[in-house]
Amino acid sequence: MIRKLPFMLIALCFLLSCGGDDPLDIKPEDDIKPEQPEKPSEPEEPEDPENPEKPEIQTKRIKTMTVFSEGYFVESNLSYDEKNRISQIKSHIAAHWTHDVIENFSYQNDLILHEIEYNGKTSKNELFLNEQGLIEKIVYPWKDSVFFEYENNYLIKQYYYDSGYIDFYKYKYIDRNLTYWTSGSESESHSYEDVFQVTYTENENKLGISPMLLTDDYRTLFIYHPFEEDLEDFYLYNGFFCFYEGLFGKPSKNLEQSVTEGGESISFEYKFDKDDYPIEITSKYFDDGEYIPDDEESFTVNIEYWED
Repeated sequence: MIRKLPFMLIALCFLLSCGGDDPLDIKPEDDIKPEQPEKPSEPEEPEDPENPEKPEIQTKRIKTMTVFSEGYFVESNLSYDEKNRISQIKSHIAAHWTHDVIENFSYQNDLILHEIEYNGKTSKNELFLNEQGLIEKIVYPWKDSVFFEYENNYLIKQYYYDSGYIDFYKYKYIDRNLTYWTSGSESESHSYEDVFQVTYTENENKLGISPMLLTDDYRTLFIYHPFEEDLEDFYLYNGFFCFYEGLFGKPSKNLEQSVTEGGESISFEYKFDKDDYPIEITSKYFDDGEYIPDDEESFTVNIEYWED
């Protein structure tokens, strides 16, 4: 091995003495472009593509709502159309006796046909919409009408004519919450108003509801029917559901805490799911500060949502 070393050194010197470019000074040819970076790989499919993780915040739709008190129980089941609008409400009512009611909603541009089926009878109401898609007039089959006015898409007044009187509700808002509303009547010679004060929790009103629309004396939105001899309007919550649907304008930004008029009031307590949507609402009626648990205004609401 040692004997071969001189010959190897001679061969090396011969190669270095040959003409040509410096092998360490190689310039790229003009037509040679740098390699393009590789396209990023497609993201991996989730381990369980049939059950991807849901976003933290999502819009939920009511599937079933039950309201029960000392003297009554109401279960309402909601269905929706392909545009996520309420298409049907099925209500089962257990009070003095049992009732089953079906309400169907048919949407036609600026008109909603509201049909109520009860005890083999049917009644149809017409709900006319303004340019913003809000109810501006309800026409009943007995030809009475109720009118609604809005400001910045908040309901500010509703009224109807009754034997020379104008019966009305007026609404006032502060910081996007309905702070008080008045109920009254006026004619050329007489008028009166009752004032109802509303307070709020710090909880965001993510569902867009108004629990006082589930009460009797503190409810301002009704869609009436002609079956009052057998079926009280109190047990149908179509005004509540149409408000939740956004048909009566924007909701308050926070959930209601209490409503007070004179010495009477109701308060609301809430339980929430993991997404901060209410799943239970408790209404408590107070008369001069005393809680009256067996009053019809004291009740519990349970809400179940459709799963996406």
